[in-house]
Amino acid sequence: MNVLGLLSYTAVGMPVEDMSEFEELEQAFYQSFDDLADGFFTGVAENIGEALKLGAENPLCVVLASCLIVVLTFHIVPPLLRVFLDRF
Repeated sequence: MNVLGLLSYTAVGMPVEDMSEFEELEQAFYQSFDDLADGFFTGVAENIGEALKLGAENPLCVVLASCLIVVLTFHIVPPLLRVFLDRF
């Protein structure tokens, strides 16, 4: 079953007999996904930079990020030290 058949079965409750009625709907459906993909990945680097800048201005975000870094450090450093100390 293709996407159009699945969409019709979900919306109407029965499979499509005449596919020519739904060609415009199918094109709009695919175009919406193309637009979503193009809009989502446009300017990702700028969006990440803006999020980091806004996060750096928020004291609560800075505290949470610091706590996360400390916890990860105490969980990652001991196994790394164990690996290197076992080799000597």
